[in-house]
Amino acid sequence: MITVWKFPLVYADRQMIEAPQDVQWLMFEEQNGTPCLWGQVDTELPLKPIEIRVAGTGHPLDSPGAGGIDSCDLQYIGSCMAKGGLLVWHAYEILTE
Repeated sequence: MITVWKFPLVYADRQMIEAPQDVQWLMFEEQNGTPCLWGQVDTELPLKPIEIRVAGTGHPLDSPGAGGIDSCDLQYIGSCMAKGGLLVWHAYEILTE
């Protein structure tokens, strides 16, 4: 079945979520103070671990806190505003082979 799932996150350099293979990211937004991703998924496909990188505007994407990832290993998902627009965060999927 094709449906949309929500994935609550935290504002942290790196975190793991599980989603069906081939998730199509639709949106990254804060809901009730919690950063969330929404993705279109096929529930018939197996789950796989996905590593997410969340970085604030001006933060280096390849910072030591991010575990030394290279910016070319990131696929942009979306951006969201927090604290009434005072902060802007950007979500990326960390691509693995």
